[in-house]
Amino acid sequence: MQAPAISGDIAPGTHAYAPTVRPGEDAGTAGDRSSARWASERGLAILARLRSSTAPAHEQVESRLFPSALEDLASYRRMLAVLLALHEPLEQHFANEAGFVGLGIDVAERRKTVGLRDDLARLETLLGNAAPPLPPAGEPAASTSPASLPAALGAFYVLEGSTLGGRFLLPQVRDRLGDVPTSFLVGYGDRTGRLWKQTRTALVRGVSEAPHPASAEHALLTGAGATFARLDALLDAADWPAA
Repeated sequence: MQAPAISGDIAPGTHAYAPTVRPGEDAGTAGDRSSARWASERGLAILARLRSSTAPAHEQVESRLFPSALEDLASYRRMLAVLLALHEPLEQHFANEAGFVGLGIDVAERRKTVGLRDDLARLETLLGNAAPPLPPAGEPAASTSPASLPAALGAFYVLEGSTLGGRFLLPQVRDRLGDVPTSFLVGYGDRTGRLWKQTRTALVRGVSEAPHPASAEHALLTGAGATFARLDALLDAADWPAA
């Protein structure tokens, strides 16, 4: 007896079930639709595992930074200095990683170091002689570079997530600290949501189109975790209070 047609239950190419053919639709279109649905569900699963695996580290870093980073201008400036130490070597690596271009990511438009340096310079002017020494700079790019494209995408996920979070943090900063430099927190402005969706698509493609997707996903998760660990270490180096 022939198996019933169940749409999207089996990965494309296994042929255990045939996709449901809708009225007025040919088998090829039905197969494309079934494949697209399967790919979408797989992509959502990858992103869900990425978010779940990094959630504890994300919460740890966030609880260290806030609300202490918003106590005064000096604390806000220290936070931005730590973020610069995180971003700068990684952004240098992204610029040399050709795989980003193939995934539709323009790394030049994603750079945050210019905005961070501008914010820090303006804060130093505002604080004047009261500006305390900044924490140590980040290590050279070679010592912090992800080992593969999927690992680099994991690091990219953390930095882009920080940009997305900055949009939500912006009103709190202005409410607590007033009219302070916020180039970093403004991020991409009205393009933030669109570029975040583009990031999510690139993450999924970087895993699913890799020669060995399971290994690529492991590298993605490892790269993201290592980036959160790096940020935590930079906070330690800056004598930031524990959570």
